[in-house]
Amino acid sequence: MLIKFDTKDTNRKIEKEIEILGKECKDIKEQNAAIKKSIELACNDFMARTETVNNKQTLQLSDLLLTDDFEKKNSQKSFNSWHHETCKWILKRIHEKYPNAAYGKAQKILNMTFKYLYCTKYGQEKRKGTENPFKYCHMALDSYTLEWVYRDVYSRYNEEKKRNEKLTREKRPKWSNLNAPEKLPENSDNQMHLDKNGKYDYPSITQLIFDYFEKDWGIKKDNNDIAISPFEAEFIIWREIQLHMAAEEFIFAYNKKLSTSDKMEYKKEDLISKLEDVKSLIVDYELSSPVQYINPKLCKTKNIHIELRQNNIDTLPHLHVYVDKNRNPEKSVYIRLDKPEYIPQFESVTLSLEQKNEFIEIMKTTWENHYIKSNISNEIKQASGFEASVDIWTNTFGKSKEIKYDEKGFPVMPDYTQL
Repeated sequence: MLIKFDTKDTNRKIEKEIEILGKECKDIKEQNAAIKKSIELACNDFMARTETVNNKQTLQLSDLLLTDDFEKKNSQKSFNSWHHETCKWILKRIHEKYPNAAYGKAQKILNMTFKYLYCTKYGQEKRKGTENPFKYCHMALDSYTLEWVYRDVYSRYNEEKKRNEKLTREKRPKWSNLNAPEKLPENSDNQMHLDKNGKYDYPSITQLIFDYFEKDWGIKKDNNDIAISPFEAEFIIWREIQLHMAAEEFIFAYNKKLSTSDKMEYKKEDLISKLEDVKSLIVDYELSSPVQYINPKLCKTKNIHIELRQNNIDTLPHLHVYVDKNRNPEKSVYIRLDKPEYIPQFESVTLSLEQKNEFIEIMKTTWENHYIKSNISNEIKQASGFEASVDIWTNTFGKSKEIKYDEKGFPVMPDYTQL
């Protein structure tokens, strides 16, 4: 299995994703406000580059969710029926302006609405109650989750021969082209149904996912209850499958001699192994280059320029900061990574208050596409400019005893306001 779930690690990962996704809605406790904000966010982040749902339609969807009260659905079958009719309602509104839009866009809006709602304080209180209304919710299907379905769900079913027909990538639709029949079948016939384009339809894929989570495949259970629902699992799957795909793309671009079969085998490797391979290639590249620019995109918007010199043998861990865009060596600053001090063995200028504030901002801000692994566990997170700097320094020169780490194994940034 590419992605596994267990009670110990699952809750921590979900809470982390809630913190990221729910930054605009996590404090909303009242039901009506939580639903309306969740719909707004689902429409905005999905439809900004495709369709636009006006405010009136957004409020109508809010009224529909409140009137029908999805929380009172007491079975998967009743929820599925309500979900299908609601998606048809959404699609009908979209068709008023975009007649060629498919069911896949409607399911994305509705499923993402529930995902945002889950992140609100209202949602968190509901899911911790005796009756969790989210347990029947569907996994939002997009390019990442469908890739996971192909890799884990299809492959497992094919290995176990649970279906008469082998499930294939060729019949997997793009998420935006997902279709569904006008009416759901009364009972599941345990078959994969094709749409008019010869692709698996939305109800078949969704049922396949629910079947997968009812098996004990890569999923640990407590007291015979499923440890995680498909809806909750998506919080983990969406992030991890992205990392899998990004790591693979990086490795394959670097090693163009890999055969198709080699690539297929490599895709089965676990995420930690892939990220370690990426890290090794980056280290090899960095060692061949004497300079590593720190948070370069952000630096371009500032008046200073930060780099790490990778040929600074036998020196304290530090950064080289140019205080002008011309990278004039006479206007450079050497700042330690382990404490808010300038390097004593170098003669340098000092930062002005404005430059110091820019330096702190660059150090604190997340460095896009740069990840760091804890030095005491397998936890991985996006790195700040400072964390990335420490990571690059230790990969180049080895771990420095001067640098402090927190209880999770990540480097602690000194108080650079004291420079």
